[in-house]
Amino acid sequence: MHPCPPESHYPATAWCGNAGWFPGFPLVLRLTGVAPDAAAFVLCAAAELGSLLLLWRYIDDDSQMAALALAGFFPGNVYFAALFPISPFLFAVLTCLGATWSRRYTLAAAAGAFAAMCHPTGILTAVVLLSWAVVRRRWAAIFVAAAVAAGYGVVLLIMHHEAGGWDAYFKVQAKYGYHIGPVMDVLLAHLKPLVNQRYRDMKGVVTAFQTLACLVLVASAAYRARSYAASDREVLALIYVAIYWLAPLALGGNLALYRSEALLLPAVVLVPRLPRATQIAFLIANTVLTIPMAILFFRSVLV
Repeated sequence: MHPCPPESHYPATAWCGNAGWFPGFPLVLRLTGVAPDAAAFVLCAAAELGSLLLLWRYIDDDSQMAALALAGFFPGNVYFAALFPISPFLFAVLTCLGATWSRRYTLAAAAGAFAAMCHPTGILTAVVLLSWAVVRRRWAAIFVAAAVAAGYGVVLLIMHHEAGGWDAYFKVQAKYGYHIGPVMDVLLAHLKPLVNQRYRDMKGVVTAFQTLACLVLVASAAYRARSYAASDREVLALIYVAIYWLAPLALGGNLALYRSEALLLPAVVLVPRLPRATQIAFLIANTVLTIPMAILFFRSVLV
């Protein structure tokens, strides 16, 4: 962590550095003893495959091919294979959610703590688990939520040791202008390229279509919410999707929605209860979106 240099185009009072990266992912890379690039490639590929296998197991119905295929072509899927902490986070959080609704709380606690160490939004999993514990009266899930919070606490300790302050992450992120604000304003701002030609470049249009696809998916799941009420698994997935969809919109600032939308992958658990035509429409739309998203990513337009 260091004061931002002039070429960064941030004010001299702002902080720059790599404290925006949480330590879970690099710690695992260090433990492998292999060159970081090679280790990251293998780890991210393994985590992506593991996430898909977990969703296959959770759905447990080979006739649900549209839902299973959507898992592979989910919005933002280019980040599943990229050298980012997104796929390790998703594998950890899917393990945590599955172990929680199966009442294997020790496994859930370990996976949840690791998820909180991999990604800044990991702490939201504690909110998800607490909400589910109250709604379903599964009070043992509070232990899992506490483990997630403990994992986040470990991150702050590592930040203090490595970057000179427990608040290093927050200092580095402050320059991006995050603040709690109206969800609809942020959502409409990201959809603006679809209706306003002034904002209509390739990045704006493609990422806006992805945001629209996620909006329709979340709205469809919310519309069918009553059909999920009898299942611990689906209620937990629904709470997760609601919180992880709303939080980036509420935070605003320069947050890249197209990347945070990849974290909605557990929504696939809810897809089998949607009408088959809706499932197929989602699959086609997101498969088509995968192509321009990948092009933008490999051209370094997306970060």
